[in-house]
Amino acid sequence: MKKIIFSILTTFLIFSNLDVSAIENCTDSEMDRLKELANNVQLKTRYEMSTNEEKIDEDVYKSVSLIYGIDIINFDKDLKIVYENSGESETLNYKTDSLESLSEGSKLKFSIYSYTTNKCTDNLLKTITIELPYYNDYYYYNKNKCLEHQNFTYCKEFLDTSDITFSEIDKLYDDYLKEDNIVNKITKSDKFIYIISGIGILAIVSIVIIVIKNNKNKRNKKDDL
Repeated sequence: MKKIIFSILTTFLIFSNLDVSAIENCTDSEMDRLKELANNVQLKTRYEMSTNEEKIDEDVYKSVSLIYGIDIINFDKDLKIVYENSGESETLNYKTDSLESLSEGSKLKFSIYSYTTNKCTDNLLKTITIELPYYNDYYYYNKNKCLEHQNFTYCKEFLDTSDITFSEIDKLYDDYLKEDNIVNKITKSDKFIYIISGIGILAIVSIVIIVIKNNKNKRNKKDDL
């Protein structure tokens, strides 16, 4: 009986030591596994658009704003994410599959850590930063002309235009059109000059060839005489 009890205790101690060893050590293979899990995490951004009206004196101004959401995909139970937004942080676990009601202009930071029961836990595995862009009101209300002149600075769909008025942008737009027309005229003029120059060069080369041939023919006739 004593031998049986001794064997049971010995077996228990052996397995206990194995577990302690596993907890005390963080192997390279385990870290590689955790890093792979972190690399599989995807953050997909989506948004909904809303139109707002603001009355200033007697004028009513309309603006477009976006409300963002982020879907968290492949969030494994052996990971945790420390999510930071505007100086505030929150720890997310694998049950969190999305973030909602995020504002334009927000700068987000997602720090992915290991969250295992062994000594590999609390290791920073990956950092993802996301900046949620503002929607450009001017583009929204002038989409047709913006699509025709996409190189104009204020014709980007996502752009913060809070520091400039529509009338100021319109003036810049008119200046842009004038400059664009001048550039196009210069370009057309340059093309015309290139064409005329090319024709002139070809004419001169042709005349030179004809003169050389005529001189050669005259020499040949004198030699025959």
